[in-house]
Order: sequence, then structure tokens, then C-alpha cells
Amino acid sequence: MQEKDVGDDIDLALKIQEIVANDINYYPVPLSYSGYKARTAIEVFNSNGGTQLEKSILLVALLRESGINAEVVMATPNLFFNDSIGGIFPENQFLVQANPRETKQLYLSATHISSQNQIYNLGGKTVFALNPEKPLRIEKIEDVDNKIKLTGDLKFEDSLKFKGQIKLVISGEPNPWFRIKKDSASAKKLLSGDISGKGIKKSGINNLGQLRTEISYTIEKNSPMNNQKDYSFFTLPSCKQGIDSWHMNYLLDNRNSSLQIPTLISESYDITIQLPENVNLINPVEKTEPELKNDFGSVLVGISQNGNEVRIIRSIEISQKEIPVSSYKEFKEMMDLWNERQFRKLVFKSTY
Repeated sequence: MQEKDVGDDIDLALKIQEIVANDINYYPVPLSYSGYKARTAIEVFNSNGGTQLEKSILLVALLRESGINAEVVMATPNLFFNDSIGGIFPENQFLVQANPRETKQLYLSATHISSQNQIYNLGGKTVFALNPEKPLRIEKIEDVDNKIKLTGDLKFEDSLKFKGQIKLVISGEPNPWFRIKKDSASAKKLLSGDISGKGIKKSGINNLGQLRTEISYTIEKNSPMNNQKDYSFFTLPSCKQGIDSWHMNYLLDNRNSSLQIPTLISESYDITIQLPENVNLINPVEKTEPELKNDFGSVLVGISQNGNEVRIIRSIEISQKEIPVSSYKEFKEMMDLWNERQFRKLVFKSTY
């Protein structure tokens, strides 16, 4: 691969990562099984496969060969490390820290590709730079604000076709910075519900950054909503990068061990819909007042109609990565409210 094939160091690093992650086999063998040893980059390449550490070693070698400074790092939960006495490392994660010209630090996985810098997945972990040519460098990664905020104004016509504007702001781990940087058209694929696909007439990237991305959508759906006789149904828009991507739509009634949450997050939706005179909302939902709140998060849901205006407010915040067994039922209650289908779909009745 020639450096001239790509526009900058980040693009080049991601292309190399894609080759190592997708084309080199991954062997999930614990380090203890290999005597805490790893093969060289050329041995991994020639055998077309390696462990997470070995694939990371290969990725570092290829990045350096392309002129990008990089080194292997090991991440372990802070729980297992003490500054004074060191620690034990039952849960090791190996990544590659690259230093492209456009940004200070880029953390990449050698086993899978992602849409964001992996540093945003390392909150609450201690990272060790494993470079034998340099003194041991230790860094504790703090959690960042992971936020999704969607606001919108829509106007429904008599035929229940609709148009309007949507604004989406994503920051931290959910922000698909790599993906949008590579293909700006992918911004249209971030929304689900009845505002997606052909319903998005135009999308514009107002800001594209590693920490925060802001996107505007012009909505114009020329086909009417799904309907049965005098009733029409509208599935509210949501962001695919949010809690829905965790696939926690159904939780068991009980657990005998703590539940690990992928990441801390704040996700909110505030949408206003203007209805024609002859259409009414038939499934309003009173706000959960006071909002359902506990030590590990909160959720608020409200769907109301005032005259011809319908306002939808949905928000959830999860502020704890591990839910103990003693708090699991409260967490399940919160998630069940967030996942409730009737709060994600509006039902309208035409009176003409």
C-alpha cells in the first residue's frame, strides 16, 4: 500500500487496520497458554494469524513502516491496578496507540474495526505502553461524556405525508467519527424509525470532530404513513448509535451476578409535530414525573398534544457501568420503560 493512496495519516492508519483486522486470522488464545510470549510481526504475517497481542504487534510494524509512530498498549480495569504495588491482570486488552499527524493519540483494535477512536471505550482503565525501547508509561483513562441529542420539528399534511428538520449531536464513544470521515453519506444511515432512508431528502455535516459531530437532516416523505382505516401509525426516529445498539430490548426478571454496561451515556429526544386540523393523537403519555431516577441513572418519557402540536420527550442517562444484583430490578424497570414500544410509536386518528 502506498501512502499516496490515502488523504492523510488517519485514513492510512484505518486502511492498514482494516487489512490486519479482516484479513489476518484471530486466535483468541489466553497469554497464559502461550507462556506469556508473543511471536514477531513477520511470524504472525507469514502464518496469517495470531492472538490479540500478536496482531497488535503486526499492526504496529505496518504502521511504523508507513511512517506513522505506533506502539502496543495493554489496558486493564483500574480495579486490578495500584500505583504503589502494581497489580494483577486477569483481564487484559491489547490495542495499538498510533500518533498520526492530525491528532495526538489514536487507539485502534487489531482484531476488529470500529467507527470511533477506541480511547472512548477505555474509561476506568489503566493503559500500559509496551515499548521495550522506552521506559514504561502508565496512563489512567477517564470516562468522557457520551451523549446523543436529537431535536426535530416536523409538519404533517392532510394526507399524513410530512416534512421538517432534524438535528443530531453525538459526542464521545457513540460518535461514528471514522465512518463519517470516510463516507459523509453514511450520516443518513444513523437514524431509524419512519424518518430514515428515502425520507431523508438531505443531510449536512455541520461539525465533524473526534469528540463531537453535529448533523442536520432535511426530511421530506412523500408517501403517507402506515394506516388502517382511519388510524395512522408513526414510528419515532432514534439514533442507531445509542442504547438500542446494545440489544438490551429484553432483560431477564432476575440475575445472580452483576450486569456490565457497555458505556456511560446520556441519550435524549425532543420532537415537535404540527398536525392538520382533522388529525388527533390517540396515545398520549403523561410524563414520568418525577422522572424515574436512581443511583445509576434516570429515564423520562412524555408524549402530549396541545392544540395541533404534539411534543415527544424521551431521555435516559446511565451513569454506572456495573449494575449490582441488589439494584438489578430497578435497572430493569428503567430499561423496560425506555424500551416500551408504545412510547416509540404514535397513533393518529383522522376525523374527516
